[in-house]
Amino acid sequence: METAIEDLDIETTMIDSAIDQLEDSRDRTVQIDRTNIATTFTAGMIQILEREKETLSSILSDLTGEHNPAIQTCIQGMDALASIIEKAHDHAIEKAAGLPPAGEPLDPLVQEVCTLLNSNVGGHLGSGAQTCIDPFALSHTILSLCRHHSSTGLTSIDTHRAGSKAIITVTFKTSLSEGFLDTLEPNSWNILKTAGCDIQIKNDKKSIELMLPTQDAAHV
Repeated sequence: METAIEDLDIETTMIDSAIDQLEDSRDRTVQIDRTNIATTFTAGMIQILEREKETLSSILSDLTGEHNPAIQTCIQGMDALASIIEKAHDHAIEKAAGLPPAGEPLDPLVQEVCTLLNSNVGGHLGSGAQTCIDPFALSHTILSLCRHHSSTGLTSIDTHRAGSKAIITVTFKTSLSEGFLDTLEPNSWNILKTAGCDIQIKNDKKSIELMLPTQDAAHV
């Protein structure tokens, strides 16, 4: 009887292990499917943006001088958005392949976000850091912060490095409303938070600090 019980325990353990492996495999399959959808979507978006940019560029010479700056601004915005999406595309491919994402220089990415916001946004981008954070989630979070309905008068976006962290500081003309951080776009922010990012409002109540792990810190 004891031998039979022991055999039953072994079989039960093997069944439990098989169920765990099946669930893990299913979770990985779902994640791979989601990533494959993301890579297909981003590849399509890049092609669309390139076609639209070519169309605008082709009509630029036919427009009067007063319209040229607006068209040039549109083209610059398309270049910036295409670059962000391309970075997100590469990130998704690496993730789907089970590879650790290659680090991306932070400052050029933030500069592209500034281009999408307003070419006149001030600030100094001097972190010199590389980060493995999802480029689209990071860009989306910064854009959401800057375009939030309660934020008034974006004045600058700065980057610097503090130890193992890269810091993005977004500054406004007036104090931010209480509970401002509770309105963060949840999907993108959850991706950043899972990757080790943090956020806080500074003591002056006019600035937000977004703290990101750098590539070298992620590999420790």
